Amino acid sequence: MGDAKGDGDGLNGHNGHNGHNGDEPTTCDEVAQRVLRACRKKDDGAVVTYVGRNDDNQTIVRVRAGNAASVGALQSSMQGIFPFARVRAHESVLDGTLHAEIVVPTAQDEWRFACADANTHKAVRMVKVVAFVLLIGGAALYVNELVV
Repeated sequence: MGDAKGDGDGLNGHNGHNGHNGDEPTTCDEVAQRVLRACRKKDDGAVVTYVGRNDDNQTIVRVRAGNAASVGALQSSMQGIFPFARVRAHESVLDGTLHAEIVVPTAQDEWRFACADANTHKAVRMVKVVAFVLLIGGAALYVNELVV
């Protein structure tokens, strides 16, 4: 699988899949590829500097901006592809460069966040109320048929 820039098989033009031995890319690789593609739409010089997982099994990707865009532009690109992810900026203590970082939740966490977000909308709550009223009405009609 080629990288987003088309000059290699992995991230930033390098071969390999984050040190694992299989031929298939890992979820971390796929997330990093999506992040890099989104960032390179705003900054062709964007480079992935870190890909890994935290203790909660969430994927972490850090991207250093090239000269064409700010870290804020990279952050907005990242937030656009993973709306439930945490996006922030970090300064490297080694060289003082700024990096945009995204922490992508697991699929289960995304589902939970999406359900919680959907439950905050009035239309969804109204549909639930209507469904409940129809269920109660149907049960009442069924009981009425049994009695009569």
